[in-house]
Amino acid sequence: LRAAGVRTEADYQGRSLKSQFKQADKLGARLVVVLGGDELAQGKVRLRDMVSHEESLVDVDAVVEAVRERL
Repeated sequence: LRAAGVRTEADYQGRSLKSQFKQADKLGARLVVVLGGDELAQGKVRLRDMVSHEESLVDVDAVVEAVRERL
C-alpha cells in the first residue's frame, strides 16, 4: 500500500484488535486492513470501513485496488 502511495499506519505494539480499531478511529482512518492468521490462511485481507463498520474479504493481490476504490 505504501509503495502505491497510500498513507498507512501499522501496529507494532501487539495491542488487541479492539485497541487497534480505537487507535485507527482516533487517527481518523477511513479504512482498516486486517491481516491476521485466518485471513492469511485464506489468501485474503479484511477491509473494514470505519464509518459504516462494513467489512469485506479481499484477495491479497487485489488489496491496493480495493483500498483505492473505497477512498
